[in-house]
Amino acid sequence: MFRGDLAEEMLGAVIFGMERTTPHRHSSVQKGIAKFAKRTGVEVDTQFFSEHVAVDDYHNHKLVEPIAHLFSDPTRVQRLKQGIIMSFDARKEFLDGLAAALGVAKPTEPAAQAEL
Repeated sequence: MFRGDLAEEMLGAVIFGMERTTPHRHSSVQKGIAKFAKRTGVEVDTQFFSEHVAVDDYHNHKLVEPIAHLFSDPTRVQRLKQGIIMSFDARKEFLDGLAAALGVAKPTEPAAQAEL
């Protein structure tokens, strides 16, 4: 995913595709673990995830400040977006592969509807 020719793609992948989404992802993991614990009675230490939810919001805002000058250049913004898409696509491939290896069935309905 990281090629040396387009730094903006790498910045988009890391800052926006990974770091900026960490608080949301980790809070979702915490909710999933809580559901798992309630269903199974197995307690899981979620400190790692809770620390990332609390700290990463500040942290990822600090990552954006040094690249703010890129936002005024439409070409660079497009490259940032391409990096974000590549990051999300890579995560999807990883998680789909992990689910397949673990024998997790594909959902039959969107996740948002499944929680209702």
